Amino acid sequence: MWDDLEKQFSTVLSRLFPKEAQFRRRPASDDLCFSVSWKLKNDPARPNKRSRRIILVLPEELLEDYRDDDQNARAARERRMTDLVGQRLKQFDPNHNTPYGQPEPEEQWVLTCW
Repeated sequence: MWDDLEKQFSTVLSRLFPKEAQFRRRPASDDLCFSVSWKLKNDPARPNKRSRRIILVLPEELLEDYRDDDQNARAARERRMTDLVGQRLKQFDPNHNTPYGQPEPEEQWVLTCW
């Protein structure tokens, strides 16, 4: 549903995460969702251990508002969104103690105030 906005938000948001992060679209019914994780590189016994996964959710209603905005309003929304995600990242601890072979824990961030 949001294929036309996927590239825009992927570009805007992916630059906030570590360079090697896997930033992928995740299936969602009405919202636009991205899954983000990266290698932690802090456990010699598990060199490929990944961070806790962040699920970014951009709700349908806000995407519709964004689509209807002019260029200046879109730029302002993008700045607020990157500020919000940047603040959350400063408080985010990517480490976890999930055993090998188990999926890494997920944390959902619904971006409602951008």
